[in-house]
Amino acid sequence: MLYMQEVRLFLQERGYTEQDFSALYGSYYGFLWYSFLNLLLYVFCYKLDFFADQKIPRPERLSKPYPTKQVAKMWGLVLFNLTVVSPIITWLSYPIFKNAGVDYEATFSSLYATTPLLELIPKVIFWLLVDMIAEDTAFYWCHRAIHHRSVYKYVHKIHHEFKAVNGFAAVYAHPLEFVVGNLVPLTIGTSLTGQPFCVFMLWTTIRLWETVDTHSGYEFKWSPFHLFPAVQGGPSRHDFHHSQNTGSYGTFFTFWDWICGTDKPFQDYVARQGWKSSRTD
Repeated sequence: MLYMQEVRLFLQERGYTEQDFSALYGSYYGFLWYSFLNLLLYVFCYKLDFFADQKIPRPERLSKPYPTKQVAKMWGLVLFNLTVVSPIITWLSYPIFKNAGVDYEATFSSLYATTPLLELIPKVIFWLLVDMIAEDTAFYWCHRAIHHRSVYKYVHKIHHEFKAVNGFAAVYAHPLEFVVGNLVPLTIGTSLTGQPFCVFMLWTTIRLWETVDTHSGYEFKWSPFHLFPAVQGGPSRHDFHHSQNTGSYGTFFTFWDWICGTDKPFQDYVARQGWKSSRTD
């Protein structure tokens, strides 16, 4: 990953531990990547209005810009989650990762040097699939739980202040939800497989890209996260979830929504609206 070993050695020379490196690099790389994705989204979609033909249809009431005060509040909480909460939780997760066998010194170059390519590629794909399945499962059940009326107003209601989602607000959430509903699901796959830290960072890159894409308000035809709508989630479902506050609780896949019947509200909505998305089944 980007300058990973350079940062590790830089911190090591200044007395920082491997645990410190995991927290600082893991969190601030994620913050920079998240910011970069949203910058692209803001410039090319929200300001220049490129890809207008790929906007998700929304009612007029959800097309108005949000007040400056609400946007400022959103950015304050997003920055707090990414630059304060995330480093703390990543630092605390280090013993779990280390016990699972995570190698913090390995790079993709060193993995390639010691493992035949035809063996390495399937291994990395397997690790990423475990990450996605574990994250999707944990996220679905946590997300569904915090929608329960006994806890919703205390935790998840913050995230739903944005009825019309945008990429900036993807991690706009109560810190408790950010930890339990976002960071914990993110780390389960690595805790199970002990994949190298560089692969975990690749997985983090993919997960952040997916959540910004899902909250973007666009169904980009080239997006890898909803090429197969029969099994993948995608922006249309999440856009519906925010506007209607029900159903479509998963991330990467529709499996749990399908098996538990929580995809039905979305399918019924599509039928009532007479709208057929190019990415929906």
